[in-house]
Parts: sequence; C-alpha cells; structure tokens
Amino acid sequence: MELPFCCDFLSVVLPFPLFLTAWPPPTAFHASMQGIRNGVGGRQRAPLCRAGLRASHYKRHVAARMLSRGRVLRSMSGLTLPPSLRRWFLWYPRRGGEFLGDMLAGHNLFIADIPRKFDAQHARHFSFTESLCITPLFALTMVHYFSSFFLCPTRRQMFPVLMTELARKTEAQLQWTDVMAKRSPADVIAWRPLMAVTQVVLFPAWLLLASFAPQLVHAMLERTNHILHQKLACISKDAPPFVQQYMTEAREAEAFHSQQLCIPTDYCAALLITLLVLYLTS
Repeated sequence: MELPFCCDFLSVVLPFPLFLTAWPPPTAFHASMQGIRNGVGGRQRAPLCRAGLRASHYKRHVAARMLSRGRVLRSMSGLTLPPSLRRWFLWYPRRGGEFLGDMLAGHNLFIADIPRKFDAQHARHFSFTESLCITPLFALTMVHYFSSFFLCPTRRQMFPVLMTELARKTEAQLQWTDVMAKRSPADVIAWRPLMAVTQVVLFPAWLLLASFAPQLVHAMLERTNHILHQKLACISKDAPPFVQQYMTEAREAEAFHSQQLCIPTDYCAALLITLLVLYLTS
C-alpha cells in the first residue's frame, strides 16, 4: 500500500536540505573568487580556480544524486505497510460495519422457529431490532448536522435522506408495537418504555462512535438494512402491506449508506460532541 502522505511531506521538506548541501563549500568558493579578483598572476591561479570549480561541481552532482527528490519519492512510493496495518485498513470500515450490523440485526431474539410467513409472534423481534438500529441512525444525523457548521458544509445534503429514514424507522417501530398490542395489550405497556430507556442509555456511546468514525456507522447501517430486507422477505407471505413497503425502504437505505463509506471525519465536530457528551453525563 502506497503512502501518499509521505510524498506531500517530502515535497516541502526536501528542497531545503538539498539547497544547503548543493551549495559550494565556503573555502573553495572564496579561494576561486580571490583568484579572479587578483588580476596579477591570473595565468598561474587559473588552474586552481578551474580545479575548485570542478570540485564544487562534483560535490554538487554527488549531493544531487544522493538527495534527489525524485529518487527519494520513488523509493518512498515503493514502501508497503506491515501486514497488521494492512489487515486493519481492510477491516475498516466495511468488515467492522458488518460485524456491528450482525450484532444489531443478525440475532434471532424472541423467535423460536424459522419464519416462513408472517406471524404476530415475530413482531417483538422486529420491534426490538428497529429500536436498536434507530439510535445509531439518529446519532449519525446529529453528527452530520454539527459537521455542516465546521469542515464539511456539504453534509447538509444528507439531511433529507437521513430524516426520511428516521421517519420510516419510527413508523416501522410503531407498526410492530401495534401488532404486539393486538396480540397482547398488556405486554406493550411495559415494552414501549423499555425500548425508550434502551435508546437513551445507548445514545451517548453511538454519538461518540458516529462522531469519530462516521464511515463505520454508515457501513453498519448498510449491513442492518441488508439483514432487515432479508428477514422481511422471509415473512412477506400473508403479511400486511407495510411489510412489503419496509422491504423497499430497507433496500433504498442500504444503497444510500453504501455510498458514504469514504467520507472524511470532521474532528472539529467530533471534539464539540465529545465535550457535549462529557458535560451531559457528568
């Protein structure tokens, strides 16, 4: 893997020592200039002047070859990272996001069988999964909001898409709780506050992660939407109309987050969010 940042550093630093090294030594330079000024006996001093100029030219040539900017840059461009660092860059953000996405949406809590069609008993599982996925999405939206005031003003273009996805996930969570209420109204009374408390407890951690690693959170949301699309496809038989609608929305959200894996991190916004979290949790 190449290191382009080394080339940027060398392009600034190398010309200064090269200038100092290539300059003729003071002794030879002053001796040659003194021979030119003398006029008398110039024929006798001329060979010394030519010898001094040849020596300074040779030293300049050797220094230029040893510290040639192009030679150093070519040698630096051939450097490779250690295998451990290469594995890290391969892991981030795609594989790290897949790992977190599998933890949030890849489980089978509250499901005792293999779903083949829609069943009201599966509503608790989908409500819990949507509750886990909506918190990092809301945290990521806040991070992009703060970034629009600092280093990344173009992040405001993401607001309509993120807010639409938030509204859809909120509606999906309410739909699943309504299905639970039709089956067991007493369970929903305690279930809704429990999901709200879970989101409040996890929100600071997701906010810090999204501020310093927004690429990782986008990769994670891409994975969760992919898993939700597959799970909804399994229960689409005899399902209410909203299940098919959520399948389409999950596919659209997956495509959106897959295009945001290379966005830069706004460390100014991350610092502000860190101070905000420390202030609110202190």
